[in-house]
Amino acid sequence: MVEARSAEKIREIIEMIEHSQLPLDDSKFFSAIRAKIAANQPIDDREYDRLVRLAGKAGKWDAQVESSAKTDPDELYLANQ
Repeated sequence: MVEARSAEKIREIIEMIEHSQLPLDDSKFFSAIRAKIAANQPIDDREYDRLVRLAGKAGKWDAQVESSAKTDPDELYLANQ
């Protein structure tokens, strides 16, 4: 179990993913992790690693949306709605 990783850090990662524009292909996994953290249950190393990878994808996705918006300002406006 991942006792050393704080629930607060995991919540920050979850919040970052939630605020991204990333379409979640694996929403069952993400929902399960959110439920575990909400219930103050620990997540294992594999779940944490998968969550971190998902956060990385979310960050890249948002960067691509921003980059695209510089080319098409209307897209940034729509992304922030």
